[in-house]
Amino acid sequence: LPMGDAAIGVSIPRPAGAVRLELEGRQRNSLSSQQVVRTSELEAAPPTIDGEWTTMANIWRDVALGEHAAVYAGAGAGVGGYRETHVADAAAPSGRVTDLAWQVGGGATYAVTDRVTLDAGYRYYGVGTDRQVEPAGEVVFAVRIMDPFRGWMRR
Repeated sequence: LPMGDAAIGVSIPRPAGAVRLELEGRQRNSLSSQQVVRTSELEAAPPTIDGEWTTMANIWRDVALGEHAAVYAGAGAGVGGYRETHVADAAAPSGRVTDLAWQVGGGATYAVTDRVTLDAGYRYYGVGTDRQVEPAGEVVFAVRIMDPFRGWMRR
């Protein structure tokens, strides 16, 4: 599955950098790419996990490094889920799982213009407390567009 991400939020200017609040929806690939190995022949095979998604409220704190560059760190919490398939154990239920989700992360930004910013970061996230599905990390590259409808509002 291809990954996808969309977020909407507000940036609150502060003396040393902004505080950003956002709502984010993301289709994720990291957990489904993990390979799980059985530790013995007697142990049941773990389920196949795919189709991960999360919807979170995030807070990020930017620290300005100059006029155009900044670093940031933050966290988010919300809801997420995945599809679970039990291949080796027909008696075990398969289906969709929905649970609490969380993430922490950081990165660097570069403001190309006053409305376009490039973002390179890392997110470490998890869905639920099920030990079958370990938290995972992912590298994120994004283009942020501020006030995309500014020109449409003028008359």
